[in-house]
Amino acid sequence: MSLGVPTEAVAEQLTTIDQIDSFAAAIGWCNGVGSIRAASPEGVFATLERIRALPGVKAVESWAHLHAVKEEHDRPTLNAP
Repeated sequence: MSLGVPTEAVAEQLTTIDQIDSFAAAIGWCNGVGSIRAASPEGVFATLERIRALPGVKAVESWAHLHAVKEEHDRPTLNAP
């Protein structure tokens, strides 16, 4: 997603949406990347529309994973030397 406000302002709002599975601040072509879990494609669409309506959200892009090869979210962060 692309934002017109500081990422933290939108991230706080995202924590109130149950269907948001994860969200990470990013740099580059977008300000943040996240995952949605919903029972149906319609549920995903409704969540995307809810995100798009949040103050400060300029654009939302989405895609669907058809086959996950590897996905791990609970690994510890590596410490820099």
